Amino acid sequence: MIAVSEAVRDGLLASGLPARRVVTVRNGIETPVGAADAAAARQALQLDADRGPVVGFVGRLCATKGVLDLIWAMSLLRGRWPGLRLVMVGEGPLRSQVMDLARGLNVDVRLAGYHPRAADLMPAFDLLAVPSVAEPFGLVTLEALARRVPVVVTRSGGSREIVRDGVEGVLVPPEIGRAHV
Repeated sequence: MIAVSEAVRDGLLASGLPARRVVTVRNGIETPVGAADAAAARQALQLDADRGPVVGFVGRLCATKGVLDLIWAMSLLRGRWPGLRLVMVGEGPLRSQVMDLARGLNVDVRLAGYHPRAADLMPAFDLLAVPSVAEPFGLVTLEALARRVPVVVTRSGGSREIVRDGVEGVLVPPEIGRAHV
């Protein structure tokens, strides 16, 4: 068996697979060539650069990705940063719940939908949030770091193998938004 992270390997071993049958081969990405173009990415997403900070999310709008926790966390931060907004790139079953919760908490959220080259939009973000409850490895985190976009990720699964807290980004507990409301 091939595991994409030590966290996945630990899970396989805990399920009873013998250690000699499990090897870790971490995912990788193609490193972008040239400087990231934040202006072009913001234009593609129709974002006004002067309106305030942009938190980005790229992924499936589902419970394991922590999207509702992210809305709660944004509600805690909006008073501190005027104009703070969240742009979510992706689709999924929680789309309507995301918008309902955002309206209820008065959080500025824009759903950008699915983009086949979502990583190219990341330079539009002032930071990328990866609020996953369970993240086997986190290619989106690698893609953001390769484009020099700061990241805030949960201490879940393989994310701890990509990000050292305070070095490559910031690690937070899963479900942090809901836990502090």
